[in-house]
Amino acid sequence: MPELAERELFALDRLPADGAIVIVSSPEIRSHVRREINDEFGSEVTGKTKVIVGVSREQIADALVGVRVPVFLHEAFVANAPKDAAEFAASMARSVNTVVASRKRLRG
Repeated sequence: MPELAERELFALDRLPADGAIVIVSSPEIRSHVRREINDEFGSEVTGKTKVIVGVSREQIADALVGVRVPVFLHEAFVANAPKDAAEFAASMARSVNTVVASRKRLRG
């Protein structure tokens, strides 16, 4: 799955201060990632970052409807989620991130 190794989908160290979505594979990892984000960026970024558990294509699609912030995948998500869900999430994340980047460019 080389397309899932693209660094930008996993770069939690590059979370924007104005909000993002991070997809993880379990509630336990969600808690861990929220603590990690809080430790790294503080409570303001943590409050604007939505960490969701997505293990099926349906959950991922439902969570990403109308999203206007960048989407990141946690590395453990790719390791633990079913292959089709991981590939789908990566594809959706790339699409959302392209739209978000285009909007930023248009706004100047």
